[in-house]
Amino acid sequence: PKGIDLSWNKIKTNDLRRIFGALKNNQYIRSLNMSFNPVSRNYDLKELAYFVRNNPNLQHLDLSGSLQTSDQVMK
Repeated sequence: PKGIDLSWNKIKTNDLRRIFGALKNNQYIRSLNMSFNPVSRNYDLKELAYFVRNNPNLQHLDLSGSLQTSDQVMK
């Protein structure tokens, strides 16, 4: 698939880890919408960072309304 829309699905932190773990080696996704799935303040987003770094075709990532603090991005 070129794009995945998982917005507004009430995805929990452990589910996010599983999703990004499953997608970590996928180099075909061009767009990922994870908006409005509140991420726990304690979640460090390592799996997401790995996915973004290793997916050269990713052109759009939407995390609107998902992050609780800017520290989640900076870790």
